[in-house]
Amino acid sequence: MDIQTMTSRLYRLYAQNRLGHAYILAGSAMATCMAAASSVLASLFCAAHGPGGEPCATCADCRSLASGNHMGVAWLQPDGASLKIAQMRAAMRQDTRLISGVSLQAVVLEQAHKLTQEAANAVLKWVEEPGEQRLFLFLTTSPASMLTTLRSRCMLLRVEGASLERGVVDPAALWAPLQSAGDSKRFAESVELVLELGRHCANGELRAWHLAFDRIAKMNYSADEMSAFVDALAAYFRDLAAMACGSQPAVFADLATSLEDEAARRPVADFARYAAVTASVRRRFPSHVNAAAALESLVITLGDM
Repeated sequence: MDIQTMTSRLYRLYAQNRLGHAYILAGSAMATCMAAASSVLASLFCAAHGPGGEPCATCADCRSLASGNHMGVAWLQPDGASLKIAQMRAAMRQDTRLISGVSLQAVVLEQAHKLTQEAANAVLKWVEEPGEQRLFLFLTTSPASMLTTLRSRCMLLRVEGASLERGVVDPAALWAPLQSAGDSKRFAESVELVLELGRHCANGELRAWHLAFDRIAKMNYSADEMSAFVDALAAYFRDLAAMACGSQPAVFADLATSLEDEAARRPVADFARYAAVTASVRRRFPSHVNAAAALESLVITLGDM
């Protein structure tokens, strides 16, 4: 299933108090799995979500999730070539502590197929005897490589992230609303604005805010054009995530060389979070009374990450 469908499904289960405590998110690309996990967590933790669990991207929980500093989330990455027993023990010790104001505690294991045997056995016990309101998300491109007994304790969800995979996205369709006027100069400026805004946000540069309400405002985008602009911004972050994972960009393929340095500046998890936050704001556009205000909130949020 796609990321949005998975997010909505897990949110509904959570709202109905039927959410399981351990899931394997399996995809063909780690960037896809990470974007899915970020989207799910944003939906579950958001304090001002929409009726379907759509995160607002601006509340304190959304902002701390976006920055990777939420108290209720332990996101574990491989230490070198593997996820090690010491990492699991440290996380388990932390998990025993009560965190004030946090109703759910989530543990995300990136590249779960890289758990050492010792680490996998430790996690197995952790999953078998979890604390209350615990959620485990195992991200992997190879679920068959995980410990069989650990796999059997989890629900397997296969996630598709077309925009993270080369050859699936049709860039022409993505850009179509911005090209409909037939003004090549305006379209070229729109593409440059996407790239410039993306770079500023990823680098936490405050001038991104001024960019959004100076040059972008002067473009006087229609609702369809604004939606396409934000779709392209999300695609930019997803392309950076794909490149950080060693894959090729899907939408900005002709800029792969120039994007390579940008992709190397931050961990792939950061770009996955940027993409998830941007996509969550985009999903709210149809019901949002002012798309420009939504974009303003998005830029401020990304600029603070």
